[in-house]
Amino acid sequence: MIMRYLYAGLISVLTLLLVCCSKEPKHVEYGQVSFIDKFPKEITLKEQKPYMTNLIGAVDIFGLDSVIVLLNWESPYLSAYSANSGNLLGRFVKQGQGPGEVSDLPANLSLTRKDNDIILRFSDSNELKYFNLNLTKTLVEDREVYDTIKTSRLFREAKDIIPLSDTDTIVYYHTFNNDGDLCGNMPIRVIKNGVANEISNLRYREGGFDNIGFNTVTFGAAYNPRCGFVAEAMTKMNQINLYSVKDTTFRKTICVGKELDDATEEYAKNRKNWKVCYQQVQPLGDGFAALRLENVTSEIFDEEDFESSLQFFSCMGDPLLEVKIPFTVNSFYIDGNGILYLFTRMGDSESIYRYELPEIKKLATRGLQFPKT
Repeated sequence: MIMRYLYAGLISVLTLLLVCCSKEPKHVEYGQVSFIDKFPKEITLKEQKPYMTNLIGAVDIFGLDSVIVLLNWESPYLSAYSANSGNLLGRFVKQGQGPGEVSDLPANLSLTRKDNDIILRFSDSNELKYFNLNLTKTLVEDREVYDTIKTSRLFREAKDIIPLSDTDTIVYYHTFNNDGDLCGNMPIRVIKNGVANEISNLRYREGGFDNIGFNTVTFGAAYNPRCGFVAEAMTKMNQINLYSVKDTTFRKTICVGKELDDATEEYAKNRKNWKVCYQQVQPLGDGFAALRLENVTSEIFDEEDFESSLQFFSCMGDPLLEVKIPFTVNSFYIDGNGILYLFTRMGDSESIYRYELPEIKKLATRGLQFPKT
């Protein structure tokens, strides 16, 4: 009788241990984890009248030099504006099956300079196409002018496409489980001359996202060519992952807070608990700027206004500046002179606000300094 009670007690203890272990938090770490309490400099923006209004249907903004590009819900999907005057320069890229048309909302938008022209890059995942549109010539000729339109099976199931150069591209891929559902594991490859190669030593990237909900580990990513680093700003978690494309010894996770968020599948199932953290990241100088939403959950994200902030880091993950924004911001653009454009689609209409801050101008024009080692 005593042995039976002891046996039953042992089974209960083991069961409790298994349950507790199964609920242990799981964290996404790329290597060294750095926790940030505060930024060395903090400023708060003053509310002012919007710079541009009535941008009906716009959902996101991008920019380069003195041109701002808006992504719209409906065709034509892209609109270009002068950053200096706010005037509309043109609308382009329509939905359709013809040459230069797309099947749905373009994805993976980015801008770069080639010689004296601005090149707008975007993808059509349904058609496995990647477009390089010459924006300068498009605006002059009032029609879409493409330098190249690439079609490749390597774009199949691509989630994010990040150009490194004219020939090299980073691609993050979707993966699916046996039931056909998206899972958290997202392989990453560098495509060079039509060949996809693995980026080595990315902890948790290859197989480490098992049993983690896909939506929990989504992010916005950006590449800074000046330092050769990629920043992944997590959408549902309070962290940014940094890695070097060439130097496999540099992998880092930075967390603005006291602890990393839980990434287990059980947490992912409770949508009301999801934080909405980083919305966008942009390279700036020798570092990055990231847009973070403050104290927002998925339950209130689409229904209420909330405060935002822009956080500035060096490529090594050192905190540099935080700009508090007392209104809702959905995306941003900082030009080469450090002029800040904030886009919001909350309230009565879609609007863009314009700020000139010496603190941001210094980071944009002088570049961020690497710490001495």
